[in-house]
Amino acid sequence: MLVKQTVNFGTALETSGDDEYIAGYASVFFDGTEQTQRYDGSLQLWERIAPSAFDRAIREHQKVEARYNHSVDHVLGRTDLGSVALSVDNKGLRYRVKFDSSDPDHQKVASKIKSGLIEGSSFMAQPKQWKFSKKGEDAVITYTDFNLVDVGPVNHPGMKGTGQPILMSELDDNLKDELLRWKKTQEILSKYK
Repeated sequence: MLVKQTVNFGTALETSGDDEYIAGYASVFFDGTEQTQRYDGSLQLWERIAPSAFDRAIREHQKVEARYNHSVDHVLGRTDLGSVALSVDNKGLRYRVKFDSSDPDHQKVASKIKSGLIEGSSFMAQPKQWKFSKKGEDAVITYTDFNLVDVGPVNHPGMKGTGQPILMSELDDNLKDELLRWKKTQEILSKYK
């Protein structure tokens, strides 16, 4: 099972000394605002990403690719090769890819960033831990730990400020079953309040 979130906090070309980078926020953390969570009305489910969600992946130096539009045909760099740097701040998961002017994929991405065609960034990961809670009558799933697969620029981010939906339909049956069991337990407990 893989989770994707696409954010529209700007993907940019950055300069540091003589080096250029393709950079952006691959994910934003839940900060209490509507813009940093996603609602799935069919499941009555809010999805959020905790600030700790990428700590282990960074600490373990997981091999993460930077890809344009998540495509394995457009790999921009890899963490294990030193061409991609990942960091976490109070806003979210940030990536920087060292720009290689001789790489056609880098040239294409840089051109699209400059023209405004690339509007955001994204990540793909496998959830390892999550927790459920309630928000009114709805369930809330907060992802607390991921194995990262890729980060990078995308042409079409989802909702402004949040992400492309973290679709429960893409989640595995175990997580869906756990959600349904949790909802049933909450329903039973509410009868005894």
